[in-house]
Amino acid sequence: MRHACARVAAKVLHSRGLRALIEIHAAVEETLGRLDSGQPAVGGIESQVEKQVLLAMGPDLAGSGSSVVDRRRRNPVLPPVLSPAHTLRELLYACVHPGLPPDRQASMLLRFGFWLPDDAAATLLQTGPSTVGIHLRQCCRRLGAVARRGGRDGSAGQDARCLPLLRHLDLLRQRAAELQGNSPELAKAVDIDTRRYAALLVDTESGSAQGAAHGFLAQLLLGAERTQREQSARDPNAVPRTAAKPGEDATAAGIRHLRAALELGAQDRFLWLAKIHAAYVLAPDKERIDWQQLVSLYEGLLTTELNVSMRHIDAPNTPATHRLHRIN
Repeated sequence: MRHACARVAAKVLHSRGLRALIEIHAAVEETLGRLDSGQPAVGGIESQVEKQVLLAMGPDLAGSGSSVVDRRRRNPVLPPVLSPAHTLRELLYACVHPGLPPDRQASMLLRFGFWLPDDAAATLLQTGPSTVGIHLRQCCRRLGAVARRGGRDGSAGQDARCLPLLRHLDLLRQRAAELQGNSPELAKAVDIDTRRYAALLVDTESGSAQGAAHGFLAQLLLGAERTQREQSARDPNAVPRTAAKPGEDATAAGIRHLRAALELGAQDRFLWLAKIHAAYVLAPDKERIDWQQLVSLYEGLLTTELNVSMRHIDAPNTPATHRLHRIN
């Protein structure tokens, strides 16, 4: 259901632009309310969600009998045809639009990307459900104003929003992992969607953006494998929590993503974390870990983090209070 909502939201956003975000949100919420009230979902829940949302958004998307290509011939201002994966990436990039404060970007991502209810999003963001709702409405209005002023959506390949998006996914994944004991279903949902969206970036991006996505998946898989081995050393009966693709070894998958990130020239924190995890995972045993190599890797990670912090401090559009917060 959540994935169906994200796909429908991406489809409508691609056709209507940023100004439609608040309408998309309202339409999907209305549709979900109808389904919760027991109205039958003819043709399956996903198709019912798409049908009702597109009807609410207007007949040109709901069943006019013409394709997007046909409508483009009649109206040249319509956006180019994109695959479902690319439109979903477009939606994720809209959630981390630079016109939104970072904490608001996380709220947008949890709603339009993960499509979590306000109470679940509030738990992850450590705030109240009503605050989440207020922030969502404010963000939708702000992006609508950006669109009216002619601001671009920022959905082109190798977009600068890839790395900020991955950082948000990583932070949300970490917060969800902390809730594993109290909210295992929420933690699982965030973990699944995090991997899914990182894989989507691998498939739809190129160059350094694709390399960053490979590095993200590498550090995720190798880090989880490292944690699992450490848990197994303490408790031989520990239940594995690492998962790559079905039938694929997590270490092999992590190394494959790490090599791809290196080939594509990735230089972000995820690459360094993946290298650090790999050094632990590939060591024959704890006594034969190359500590000199690890010191060098940790120095590389620290240098990368400091460079990122300095870029934020020096950014001309960064408010002074926000710069001070980053320094602290």
